[in-house]
Amino acid sequence: MSNTLNGVFRKKKGASVNGTVGTMTRVSVNVPSKVNRQTSATLIRRYTRDGFDWNKWALPTIAQLKTTGEQFLLDGDHRRHMYKQFHPDEEEMPAWVIEVEDVKEFHRLFVEINSTYRKNVNGDEAFIHMIHAEDEDALKLKQQLTNCGVSVNGSPEPGGIQGAPQSRHVKINSFKRALKLADENSVAKAVSVIENSWDTQRYPDWSDKIHGELMQAFSAIYRNYKCLSNGSAVEQDFEHWVAQILSANPPNEVASDYKKKGGAKQHKQGYCIAMAIVNEFRKCNMHGFSTTVKKRQGSLPPKNIKRHMSC
Repeated sequence: MSNTLNGVFRKKKGASVNGTVGTMTRVSVNVPSKVNRQTSATLIRRYTRDGFDWNKWALPTIAQLKTTGEQFLLDGDHRRHMYKQFHPDEEEMPAWVIEVEDVKEFHRLFVEINSTYRKNVNGDEAFIHMIHAEDEDALKLKQQLTNCGVSVNGSPEPGGIQGAPQSRHVKINSFKRALKLADENSVAKAVSVIENSWDTQRYPDWSDKIHGELMQAFSAIYRNYKCLSNGSAVEQDFEHWVAQILSANPPNEVASDYKKKGGAKQHKQGYCIAMAIVNEFRKCNMHGFSTTVKKRQGSLPPKNIKRHMSC
């Protein structure tokens, strides 16, 4: 870092100094966090490999609500636990305390500090905080998650899971991509067929989550082939084939294998998997089918998916 600024800094129009300067003080080592991510003992062990070093330890940031005086840990949970491990008899720790208007501002600041301006949290963790900040887009996505029967797990703390109660979890970015490929009804249908086919008894490791790319693939399929959602014989055969044949392997293996079969195009993974699934179903002659190969081939033209892969 140099003493001179390289380049020309132009302040954004309307940008000003916000908030008030914080204060350095001492707070309880057990100051509560709010829907925080998991604290990793492995990370703390790595950071303190040579012991606790005051010259490397930055003050945790504490947000104090103006309305109630309540304090919450805003930034520095790993630093807090580092301090506790090496100062087991201390009830307080040094900290930097700032004032915030309310809980909504707390969550908004958390995302801006840890996600918008630096990548200290993942998309799911940021999404959960944006819900608690009552961000309009995040609240809309929460409703869509609920409608589709899935949820996002961004924290082990209360309020850290948002979406449909007692549902399998998805990554929020995968869910948004599925919505971009399809529509809400198609995504809900995709979730349903995945849950029914990759059941928890056969695949306990997948009992609480859904593979993102597989969800995108089925969403694209249901969006582009209406005959698979109208109660037709083709739909019944498709769901039977998925449950009996396609789900013979774990979701991650199916997604990886069918992505390659579909061409493995960059940024088109969902469509590639969808294309391979459709192609295999069209030519399959499984015992118990009520439709012929000719009927399935006529009902499921590959061009419906291919046109999305070439753009």
